[in-house]
Amino acid sequence: MLAAALRETDVLDHRRRLFEAAPKESSRGVPKLFVELPDAGHNDILYVARTEYRAAVRDFLDRIELSRID
Repeated sequence: MLAAALRETDVLDHRRRLFEAAPKESSRGVPKLFVELPDAGHNDILYVARTEYRAAVRDFLDRIELSRID
């Protein structure tokens, strides 16, 4: 889960609770991951945290690909 955190404390807390309530891993064994982007707001993630966002998405896609190989 990617979570923008700037000025969104209540929403961020809700996202954390949803994340904690989700299973620890997918049906294919891919572990869940919570990525907080503290300097980004909901509408400016790609402008403020582009590098972190892309790294998190790349990591997620790599995890999926690795789970398909096993």
